[in-house]
Amino acid sequence: MVNVQVDYPPLKTISIIDTPGLNSKIEEHERTTLAYLSEVEVVFWVFSANKPAARSELKYLDTIRSRGCKVYGIVNKIDTVDGFRDDRKRHKEEMEQVMAVLRKHCGAVTERFIPLSAKEALKGLATSDRKQEEGSNIAELRRVIHEEIAGKAAVIRREHLASRVACYAGLATATKSYLRELFVPYRQGLVPLRKRLDLIEEEARTFAQEERTATPEGIKQRW
Repeated sequence: MVNVQVDYPPLKTISIIDTPGLNSKIEEHERTTLAYLSEVEVVFWVFSANKPAARSELKYLDTIRSRGCKVYGIVNKIDTVDGFRDDRKRHKEEMEQVMAVLRKHCGAVTERFIPLSAKEALKGLATSDRKQEEGSNIAELRRVIHEEIAGKAAVIRREHLASRVACYAGLATATKSYLRELFVPYRQGLVPLRKRLDLIEEEARTFAQEERTATPEGIKQRW
């Protein structure tokens, strides 16, 4: 398991977990993975392009979706499919067959499938070979991960700010009430301060309401 620390308190609740495979011969690996599935929101399921969609995988995917998780299928090892290096047209045709099999057996429980060559991606990153990196299709996987994490981050940020603003609005109300009672003899002189507190309270409540009703698209544009 790898923890990535983010310098923003609410986002520290987001964890990315690399679990053992569910088809492992080691029973402890399978128990560990199933235990995590009860807590996660998004699953990236790794298929193999040279052996797509085993029946046991469909059983597990059904279980994952029944728990309310989103599932994205990463179709790894596209570099092992015929034509990857020397015949792009043939490789495309072969990959279409692979994807057709995956969609037929697992399409109903998967958001989308992302073809990938992890080996080519690692080689490209290690040697700064942009062409090799692009050929691995790692960019598409990055986009999907970013969309999921950025969307979740925006919601958490909105909720965090809304709670803080609500707190400030409550403090403004309490302060106004306290001052009203404490300085009754000097009420006339405190009129400007009271008006200012009224304005702060109203602005804070308006902001909190806007945050609670903001659409996901509006949130992403804002942040």
